[in-house]
Amino acid sequence: GTVTSEALTTAAGAAWTLTLTNTKIAATSKVFASVENGTNTQGIPVIGTAIAGSGSAVIKVYNLHASQALNGTIKVKFFVVP
Repeated sequence: GTVTSEALTTAAGAAWTLTLTNTKIAATSKVFASVENGTNTQGIPVIGTAIAGSGSAVIKVYNLHASQALNGTIKVKFFVVP
């Protein structure tokens, strides 16, 4: 699936967290994720972690830029293997 974030202002070096909720996600599931810019034109958004839990998955997106904050939406694409 794909989730488009709200307009983000995540600071340089900080993280934004996306929580996916679905009863088909198990603690033993594998979560794969990637990120791309939506309307964002600054910063360097990258996937940090994608961890499954019972009924949810938590994906952390970090801004790796040294000084620029994110300034718009990003798109997180994900694939969960139950």
